[in-house]
Amino acid sequence: MKIPLIFALLLAASLTLLAQEENNPVAAQGMTGLINPSDTISIIVHREPDLNSAGRLAKNGTLSVPLIGAIVLAGKTTAAAESLIEAKLRDGYLVRPQVSVRITERVPRSVTVSGQVNDPGVFNIPFGQKITLVQVISMAGGATDVANVKKVSLQRGETGKIFTINLKSIISNKIKDVVLQKDDFVFVPEGWF
Repeated sequence: MKIPLIFALLLAASLTLLAQEENNPVAAQGMTGLINPSDTISIIVHREPDLNSAGRLAKNGTLSVPLIGAIVLAGKTTAAAESLIEAKLRDGYLVRPQVSVRITERVPRSVTVSGQVNDPGVFNIPFGQKITLVQVISMAGGATDVANVKKVSLQRGETGKIFTINLKSIISNKIKDVVLQKDDFVFVPEGWF
């Protein structure tokens, strides 16, 4: 007799939570985690629908929030962004604000590999993960038989600096593998015999 009562209570609680999510569909969508520049996010101020906002972060990592103005959110987790917005809203606007921040769209981070690899192209870097030079060349199908793996060129996407890297030394553990960054360009040249 106790089991049906427990089941009924759990069912009622689940239906209540589902109804709350249906009333606030934006809060139920999206992901949590580290906010990257150019991500699209939604900000829900519970019980204050006029203060809700959404949009893509500007290049400087800011988003304009009602009552607060432009606020830097890039580089913060969604939980840290919630705390920051709540603190700013408490400062003269609301007594006990409750805020939900969700990432609704991410701009992909990618690396381009060309030259003497079997499958050149643009490769996405999974969010929250690092990718190394060896890994991305492997994703590109590996170096061809005529590749010069001692003179792989890496151009940094943010600075434009170009580095020449000996991939053979990385593979033989003589030097450390290089962690790639967003918009890096890797070129594997042809070897001369």
